[in-house]
Amino acid sequence: MHYRAQSAEFGVFFGLTLIQCWRTASALQRSVFMQRRSRYQQGSVVLDPRTKTWFFRFREEGHQRSVRLGKFPTKKKALLAAEPVRTQMNSHHEEARTLIACLWLMYKNEKMPSKLPTRLAYESWMKNHILPRWGQTPITSLQPRTVELWLKGLPLAPKSRVHISGLMSQLYDARKSRTRNQTPQAT
Repeated sequence: MHYRAQSAEFGVFFGLTLIQCWRTASALQRSVFMQRRSRYQQGSVVLDPRTKTWFFRFREEGHQRSVRLGKFPTKKKALLAAEPVRTQMNSHHEEARTLIACLWLMYKNEKMPSKLPTRLAYESWMKNHILPRWGQTPITSLQPRTVELWLKGLPLAPKSRVHISGLMSQLYDARKSRTRNQTPQAT
């Protein structure tokens, strides 16, 4: 089954929750709703010149929608900020896979520790070690043995390798908790 609005956040954004949509639909509409396969949305990132704010635009059920991303100095940074929104929007699509780089952005925005030394260490390990090797890899295709061999090959102290391993584990746990929170609840 493919649902158009998997998370409560997007349901609230569009004005209706998934449960409200389900209750107001007729039996015929429900069967079409459950069987229709939606397309993978790439969307686009555009700058509002008046407010200097970046927006992520996409189409949903024939209507154009947009999500405010915020103010960024370059389009490249706005595209990076749009990646978690794109992934969440396409989470129903079977080809959508969460990349390590995208998961890092989600983790950084939602669960990153607030202490400055911890934040700086995490960002350094990600930027210098994890993202260059694993950034474009889907989290589901990571194999423990492959990661273990890669960690052993790093020219770092054993304690640093343990910290990098722990950070990758936290990313994986954040993905599991995120997918657990996105599943629709039966009422």
